[in-house]
Amino acid sequence: MVHWMFTLTGSAIVLPIVNILLFLGLFVLGYVASAFYLSFNEWVYEVDDMGLWFNPSFMTWLFAKHPRRWAKWQTAINLILSVYFGTVLFWIASLKQITGEAFAGGVVFGIMTVGLFSLLFYKSYTSRLRA
Repeated sequence: MVHWMFTLTGSAIVLPIVNILLFLGLFVLGYVASAFYLSFNEWVYEVDDMGLWFNPSFMTWLFAKHPRRWAKWQTAINLILSVYFGTVLFWIASLKQITGEAFAGGVVFGIMTVGLFSLLFYKSYTSRLRA
């Protein structure tokens, strides 16, 4: 698989898989962290409005009071982080043996794929919250 990712087709398949796995891993990590912090900070249920800027309890408050907004924030943040770290990880794993065309094609296709996946994941996650 490592040799195969140096081609244009291979990089267009390997990088989106890495990005999607990173997206899912970051989403699960965000969920676990928010649930863990909520178990220590149950006072957030009493707060009606909490400011975003420089507030370490904002995501915990969103997780407790507005789960759909929390999912939207997590989706946007994890999309950016997964594309960035996936691209860096792919570049490091390719050991600079990949052509520029294959790398750029993989990055563009990876961004499109993980973007579409994140939208579908968000829609399915929020539809389960309504049920």
